[in-house]
Amino acid sequence: MWQVNETLSFDGKPYRILLTETSYFYWIALDENKGLPEKIYFDECNHWVDEGRVERIPDPYAYLQGESWAKESSVYQQSQSNYELIKPIVEGEEAFDKRIRARRLNHAIASSDKGKSTIYRLVRRYWQRGQIKNALLHKTPYYYMPLFDLLEQKD
Repeated sequence: MWQVNETLSFDGKPYRILLTETSYFYWIALDENKGLPEKIYFDECNHWVDEGRVERIPDPYAYLQGESWAKESSVYQQSQSNYELIKPIVEGEEAFDKRIRARRLNHAIASSDKGKSTIYRLVRRYWQRGQIKNALLHKTPYYYMPLFDLLEQKD
């Protein structure tokens, strides 16, 4: 029914599907600075669809799929470095188990100079923006950015 990286609106709030299984999927709110993935059962979601509470929406981060930077640029190098840092955290369905994710996060903290909040922000950005390396590009033209990203940058 739903596909990975599909964007939906639930009660007017945008979400991205992160992983699908036989009877459930994980999604994340696109506009939350502290949000984490939630497990949703298909039966429950189908009920919401019948009620008109869930609908497909255009991906607000679709432009990232076409972004390209010179490999020598600092923006590109930083996004690659950030991806290598979070890759062990976001791989596989275990990434959605908070105990396993916490263990992976602690390993990333111990092996880098990044703090917990920075790594969680990168993981969240990766999930919210389409689970692609370009999701970690911080230097994005402002005219492309949804409002909630602009507000996040002011923090």
